[in-house]
Amino acid sequence: MFEEMSRLAERLSRVAPTEAEVADPDQPLPDRMRALVDELAMQQRVTAASEGRSMVIMAELCKWAEQWQHIHDPKLLDELGADDLVAAEIAPALHLAPVTAAIRIRTAVEISTRLPATLAAMCRGDLDKGRVLAIREAVAELDDDLTAKVEGKVLPAGHDQTAGELRRALTKTVIAVDPEAAERRRKYAGRDRSVSRWTRRDGTGAIEAVLSAVDSGEIYDLIDEVARRTKTTQDTRSMAARRADAFVHLLLGRDPHLGLDDDPPPGPAPSDREPPPDPADTDIRPEPGWPAGAGDDHQGFDQPAAPDHATGPVDQDERAWDEPVLGEPVLVEPADLDQRFPPEPADLEPPGPTRSERISELAALALAAMTSRRPPRLPWVAINQTTGPDGTTVPVGELAGYGPVTSHYAQHLLAAGAAVVPPPTPSGRVPTAAQARTHDPPAWLDREVRDRDGTCRFPGCARAAHRVDLDHTVEFPRGPTVRENLSGVCRRHHRIKTDGAWQLEQTTDGTGTMTWTSRVTGRRYTTHPRGTTGEWQGTTSNHS
Repeated sequence: MFEEMSRLAERLSRVAPTEAEVADPDQPLPDRMRALVDELAMQQRVTAASEGRSMVIMAELCKWAEQWQHIHDPKLLDELGADDLVAAEIAPALHLAPVTAAIRIRTAVEISTRLPATLAAMCRGDLDKGRVLAIREAVAELDDDLTAKVEGKVLPAGHDQTAGELRRALTKTVIAVDPEAAERRRKYAGRDRSVSRWTRRDGTGAIEAVLSAVDSGEIYDLIDEVARRTKTTQDTRSMAARRADAFVHLLLGRDPHLGLDDDPPPGPAPSDREPPPDPADTDIRPEPGWPAGAGDDHQGFDQPAAPDHATGPVDQDERAWDEPVLGEPVLVEPADLDQRFPPEPADLEPPGPTRSERISELAALALAAMTSRRPPRLPWVAINQTTGPDGTTVPVGELAGYGPVTSHYAQHLLAAGAAVVPPPTPSGRVPTAAQARTHDPPAWLDREVRDRDGTCRFPGCARAAHRVDLDHTVEFPRGPTVRENLSGVCRRHHRIKTDGAWQLEQTTDGTGTMTWTSRVTGRRYTTHPRGTTGEWQGTTSNHS
């Protein structure tokens, strides 16, 4: 088996499908792709089951090693644990460092002892190693009884959730099983806030700041906003590099200290800039996806972000079309996508003044972004009644851009001025006939749809609702502008729907349950709205 897979991997690295293979009527391209996706999904289950079996074997080895110690020399138990004996056996057998082998053994013993149902799910292929370790980490501070309650609460939906969705469900459940202990742990964690620095290879270093959820979110949003507002016309930096440069400007008030021959951050001076190229005059493809954020599980708070193509401060009353502000619609239809997202200039050597003459432009833009920035506001907080594992109702907070928090902390934030967000229950209002025939929904409907969805509705995507497009499930004007035909979809997944790779259906009962169907492989997935309640049901697979 291993030799066959090795040969296949070598072939894939050298050979692309031939035209004859692509055009083979007996094996249509969609059938080939569907078969490969099905096999990949099966391989993931096999891998998970294999890793689960490995944990079972290591735990069983420890039991037999302990019996061997009793028979051979009971005194060894005081000097050498069974896990140490097994680690010494498997390290050379698996070509592992002794420390790595010891960590694997102790992890296997802990999971088999404290999380037997989780290990059983892993052996069935329902949970991969990443999600199993997430469960282990979440219950690390709980006793065995509470651990069993958490395990019983999260496992039924765990196989349908991404690792990020499962972590949020775990955090919420851990708070619910013992709110007072969760609040104590939050306070202790706050006392351990810190800033650390370590060196990296190739002349770079890294800084890590452990802060409160509110402070870290606001700082990231500030860095992100300055980065978006300081993109120059011929700026070739990535968004990540612009955030790094903004970080330096905000702390040191100067440009980053780059090497002598490194590309300078800014482009030509503002007065010398050439206008951006017209989309009709260029064949450069637009950058795919909505402007990058911090990642699925690291969204910032509800701070408005300036558009990627902004070259200076944006007036509050004259915001650019793509500035995602909570409660203000950002709707686009297929014909508008490329016009509203102009192509990025690529591989252009900045003309004009020398590096030393233009080095201060970025600092000026950063200063302008700082001075014109609207005052930061606390993120919204919702306090939701959650059913615990024992059936009792417990209040658990939900912090925008972060996730579940204790109700004590949520109450503190509300007292400090955070906006309160009630559960996203429909108002019962219905658009008028004229509103249903209008592309953009009224403000109340826009707000209700975003509050209902919580995030992008594509399977597994966690892009916050205030940073996504509102999309007509059935394309406007064929489909009306009503709650049952609107959903939040991030720019990347809006494009794959618009391009015809995926088809979207929405139930007509107003609950927002949606089914995505791949037009390539025919695989179907149902997603559920997440709202502001912190309930992440995951994605249900509907294919056979």
